[in-house]
Amino acid sequence: MAMLMRTSGTRGQWVFTLGERCLLGRDPACELWDIFQDARGVSRDHAQIERAGDQYVIEDRGSRNGTRLNGQLLTGRRSLRSGDRIGICDIELTFHEDTPASEPDQRAGLQTEVTVEEAEAKSIASVPVPTPGPAPPLARCSEERLRALVAMLKRLGSSLDIAATLEELLAGLFAIFRQADCGFVAFLSAEQEPVSPRVTLFRCPGSEERLAISRTLIKHVLSRRQAFLWTQHKKTSDLTSFATLESLDVRSVMCVPLLDGEGNPFGVVQIDSKNQCQAFTADDVEVMAGAVSQAAMAVRYARLYEEGLRRQAIERDLQLARQVQLSLLPAECPSCDPYQFFAYYQTAHEVGGDYYDFVELPNGRLAIVLADVAGKGVSAALLMAKLSGELKYYLSCEAPAAAVARMNDGLSRGGAGRFITLLLIILERTSPRLTLINAGHLAPLRRRASGAIEVVGESDRGVALGILPEAEWRQVEMVAEPGDVWFAFTDGFTEAVNARGEMYGGTRLRQQLARAPAVVREAGETILAAVRQFVSDQSQSDDMCLVGWGYPGGPCSGSPDSARSHEFCDRVAD
Repeated sequence: MAMLMRTSGTRGQWVFTLGERCLLGRDPACELWDIFQDARGVSRDHAQIERAGDQYVIEDRGSRNGTRLNGQLLTGRRSLRSGDRIGICDIELTFHEDTPASEPDQRAGLQTEVTVEEAEAKSIASVPVPTPGPAPPLARCSEERLRALVAMLKRLGSSLDIAATLEELLAGLFAIFRQADCGFVAFLSAEQEPVSPRVTLFRCPGSEERLAISRTLIKHVLSRRQAFLWTQHKKTSDLTSFATLESLDVRSVMCVPLLDGEGNPFGVVQIDSKNQCQAFTADDVEVMAGAVSQAAMAVRYARLYEEGLRRQAIERDLQLARQVQLSLLPAECPSCDPYQFFAYYQTAHEVGGDYYDFVELPNGRLAIVLADVAGKGVSAALLMAKLSGELKYYLSCEAPAAAVARMNDGLSRGGAGRFITLLLIILERTSPRLTLINAGHLAPLRRRASGAIEVVGESDRGVALGILPEAEWRQVEMVAEPGDVWFAFTDGFTEAVNARGEMYGGTRLRQQLARAPAVVREAGETILAAVRQFVSDQSQSDDMCLVGWGYPGGPCSGSPDSARSHEFCDRVAD
């Protein structure tokens, strides 16, 4: 029996049995037109192979780009020998006078380990699975099975519901293989491990029915990207025995990988039979491999649709979480004459772990809080929300250092495995005094009226919250002077990265503050503009929070009317 095997081209491995005459080209009248229809440079009537006595001969039909035989341009009629390579543009076919031995399909990563004759004598037969694409000719598929296959493929495209698609796939396979009693479809997990079946089907459902699931067989199918046939009561010569299958009342099992367009597995389809008189054959597994390869596209589309719906639901939840998180941040700047304020906040994702707040304290004091939860995303946002509520409570009834210690004890006992850096500044409305407590946070910057830049309290920085139980923190007392501009920030600013992989860094930040105007709002906007220009079109890699306060000087009256003159930048970037 002579045949052609496609060994290179735009799709997966494919085999065609030759008759008396075979036309090669893009014309629908050609036997192999389906593999050439999208190939550039192939003529409608390109070449011809026909039987001449006991051999086959090939000739070019006057094509525009010619036909190659074993790399040489074909002229006239040439006899074909087993192993000859026929090249038509970028597609190569190999001629075989009998069923070919092992030949790998390098593009899809599949191999045929045994010939059909060898497979029938083994308990395990393996055949290549074509990657999804136009249906290959099924030389061993009967007319009845072909009709069932066509009906299955038509139904598969009618719904994007994943459960309905998988049920149609199994029902179609049951119609093709009348001896099938049970089947299932299973997908790979995110860790590339096989999971429990997504959909199962029994021909005769009953309480005694059990699935014939062998994890060893499934992993073997996925790792080799091959369809396998297992038959009971036959010796295994090349594979480990499958104890699970041998212990069940099944006669034979066919397991086929589901491959995506790149030939990578994303699941398996398996059917088994208890029929003692009609077990699955090597021909059956070839038919099932071809059927599943065509169904894989519909399954993949349905799965992507399901994932899209799930992603939309997650995005809605994240948007709600973002709104909740923003509601925890200050809606406006506080009234604290003679101080002026600036604030900026932007998460790297929908929700983040940076936090800032202005907290009113007894005796006319105001607390400025800036914190950074280790990590990003939802888990960091949840810990930030916990920090927001607890810190306000502790500050209302404890001294600042004691409140920070209470926060640390709660985090340390919670065992969350995360830490929080925190900067706490206490301002007084009746005097220019400041109290600063630093729990592992970046030290704030102070710009004096002279333009000099100072890093404040670097040597007094304590450990971050949640690391050491019963840790203590120092309270640093300072005095604000007329013309002072102060900024506290998270590492999203100093670690902002440009296209060359360079970080903005603390040095650039200090230099920019030195060049900035001596008014807190203008200084803050200048810093933002400089960082944005440095990063350019690079995506934001970390949450960013910047809080500034200025002390122009003058009496500390605490007049509520002064709130109208406060400067405040939107906390969320455009």
